Amino acid sequence: MINVLFLLLIVTANTAVDVRLIYDSNVFLLSDSQIEDFIQGKPMGFKTYDDLIARIGLSTKNLSLKEWRIKGRFTTNLYFQNPVKSYGVFDLKVLKYFGRLYRYGYMEYQFLPYYLIRPIRKSTGENIFLSFTSQEIEGGFNLNNYRVFFAWANEDYTKPWDFYDSKIYSFGLETKYKPQERLAVYLPRMSLTLGYKILRSRAPLDTPDISYNGLGLTLGFEFLKKPAFALSLAGERRGFTTRIDSLHKGRRDLIGEVELSLSFPIGKKARLSFGYEYKIRDTSLEIEEISELKDYNRDRISIGVRYE
Repeated sequence: MINVLFLLLIVTANTAVDVRLIYDSNVFLLSDSQIEDFIQGKPMGFKTYDDLIARIGLSTKNLSLKEWRIKGRFTTNLYFQNPVKSYGVFDLKVLKYFGRLYRYGYMEYQFLPYYLIRPIRKSTGENIFLSFTSQEIEGGFNLNNYRVFFAWANEDYTKPWDFYDSKIYSFGLETKYKPQERLAVYLPRMSLTLGYKILRSRAPLDTPDISYNGLGLTLGFEFLKKPAFALSLAGERRGFTTRIDSLHKGRRDLIGEVELSLSFPIGKKARLSFGYEYKIRDTSLEIEEISELKDYNRDRISIGVRYE
């Protein structure tokens, strides 16, 4: 039903098209030792640990009804060497404006029908898939340069991994700074964004128990001249709450992300962009051998075109 609604939305409204080619150095988020095992020939259920991805996004331009705005988007990610990893995401956002352009409330729904974390090779030679389905609802308010939001997400894992099912609650604040008129002469169309987020994830069982509390910080910089340049930094700390599950007791995750993008107009309705992303996770755990298996780092390099 959701697929049909999105197709109708895309067909009946003007759309923007975003096509991007991405090189991902670690599509299954493997640790260094797991990558070394794969290189040495250990069967692991996938063809390559890196891959090329074709990302195609279709998004509606604003559908307006007085002070209401509706936006829809569908994004598909197609993996060249590991097609079983391919997935799509549906997104619908409704905004209600209150008199001024930067004063509005919004509600957003995102649906991820299937996401494969990685295939796992059993001793019998059979592959089983560690995967889940996700739904997320976010609501919030934007008042000039300030935004506050609350989100709820549900991750539903396929059997036999359903003990990882999780409900994730988050609350966040964000502020955006733009130069005053005097500085704008020297720094035209620049903005600085700072965000803070609190997370609580709850799992259904005591063993295993992947429940955690988290804190996140984001810092973003945009320079919207020609070419446009953007830099964003994000950090998150997760502390697992179990006192029973020995595989997660005392676990702490530090997650960092860096994103860079550079874009140029090509014609009146299209933009060419280049991007780079780096993500790292460092895990501390009482069982050192397991701790190393949870660490990973990933690079992504991309080139894309957006047409509106």
